Amino acid sequence: MDPAEILIARIAVRQHGLVTRAQLRAAGLTERQIDRRLGTGQLIFVHTGVYRVPAIRPSYEQAVLAACLATGGVASHRCAARLFGLRGFEHTRVVEICVDGGRAPDLPGVASHRMKNLERTTVGLVPVAMPAEVLLQLAAVSPLRAEGAVNDVLCRKLVTLPSLVRYLQRRAARGRNGTERLRELVAEQVRAGAPTESWLEDRLLEFVRARGYPEPVRQLWVRLPGRRVRLDLAWPGRHLDLEGDGRLFHTSPADRRRDAARDTALGEDGWVVERVTYLELTESPDDVDARLRRWFVASAFTSCRRAA
Repeated sequence: MDPAEILIARIAVRQHGLVTRAQLRAAGLTERQIDRRLGTGQLIFVHTGVYRVPAIRPSYEQAVLAACLATGGVASHRCAARLFGLRGFEHTRVVEICVDGGRAPDLPGVASHRMKNLERTTVGLVPVAMPAEVLLQLAAVSPLRAEGAVNDVLCRKLVTLPSLVRYLQRRAARGRNGTERLRELVAEQVRAGAPTESWLEDRLLEFVRARGYPEPVRQLWVRLPGRRVRLDLAWPGRHLDLEGDGRLFHTSPADRRRDAARDTALGEDGWVVERVTYLELTESPDDVDARLRRWFVASAFTSCRRAA
């Protein structure tokens, strides 16, 4: 391998198999040497001034980084949500970038946006918009899925709720897309007290809203004799706890024993625990509704008797 090939390999290995024309020139290659490698297939054109080496297979991260290298922009919107691993966006395929200020570039296979005073960070090698900015972008382009992303960001402490409130005050100017939706979601977080902690909890929350139940309290801590337990979704006034029973996380006998002991302790303290799996929620939602409604009716009847 000649020195030029070694040099190209060293650059490419640091950035998902990509090199730029500017990097190659800075490393000492001439325009003619670069063009000859493009002509022979030693370098493969991706975008103007951005190439990949054929030895490294294409990937989603490579495609995103190539768009960023070609424009000086950052991954944004649903693309940034995937890179952050946000709930509900793990399988996004769109390559989406944002550039600071000027006109959004036109790149094949890339959705481009522009924004002034863009704040950035990185996920691995890829430059991305800051998490708070990504939430505002998601509120504009994916308003129905944005709540899960807000919950995930807060649960993983990528952003704190006070800092998200301050961000909205600082950045979300009147009329900007997504502003009102994100304000609604932030207000709901303040009311709810805590974010949901899983995709299944998000689905349960959607379910109880769709079926007309009162908004539950999330991640409610309850003190029991000798211990404290946390409830997924709870209606304290009715002493009802709705738990998302994720089979991926509750499969071992020890897990089941801990869950049973917890539910027994709550029952002794006057709580009713309803555990719901994803299969139950999708295959027999009416049965889940009937189970919940039975307890709502029972608790309402008990309250009336006490009042009398």
